Amino acid sequence: MELAEKANISMNFLSEIERGLKWPYPETLQNLAGALGVEVFELFKPKSDENAPGTEEYMNRFSNDVLIAVQESVKKSLANVKRQYGAAGNSKFKNRQGPPPQ
Repeated sequence: MELAEKANISMNFLSEIERGLKWPYPETLQNLAGALGVEVFELFKPKSDENAPGTEEYMNRFSNDVLIAVQESVKKSLANVKRQYGAAGNSKFKNRQGPPPQ
């Protein structure tokens, strides 16, 4: 329970992360790494493997995972906007800059 408290997350959420059922936000990863006294990329390193990739490769993998997560989040947000405000060709919002009016 101490790790969850230090990382400011629930024990249930920590358990779900450990079991691969949930993926934490980057801020949560930073909190977990800080609570453990390690860098974020070290959370993704195997315990011990002489053939394990170096720090740069881990950072590249982590960056790629974050990029994919952000892209998926943006896709979902755009789909929600389209559902809420109609198809992209809706004349009310055609050629409009910025978010739809409230």
